[in-house]
Amino acid sequence: MHRNAKKRIRAGSLFANYVYAECILFLLPWRCIMFEVVVDKDKCTGCEECVNACPAQVFELEDGKSEPVEMDECLGCETCVEVCPEGAITVTEM
Repeated sequence: MHRNAKKRIRAGSLFANYVYAECILFLLPWRCIMFEVVVDKDKCTGCEECVNACPAQVFELEDGKSEPVEMDECLGCETCVEVCPEGAITVTEM
């Protein structure tokens, strides 16, 4: 079992947990994809569009700026990138 499997299966959204469990149980471990989510604090205006749009609830507003606090839950759908009016978010496959 992957070293983070217990942590991930206990925490996070139900959908993200399902996707992660499917990856661990049925796919080869090296085919599991993780994503890095970065918010450019200089560009972020704190509009909360990404917070409201993210299906995996990756973002929270901290000090008036968006912060990816649950990056391990990211599905890589890039909805946050599409809704960000300032272009402050990047999602990269790790």
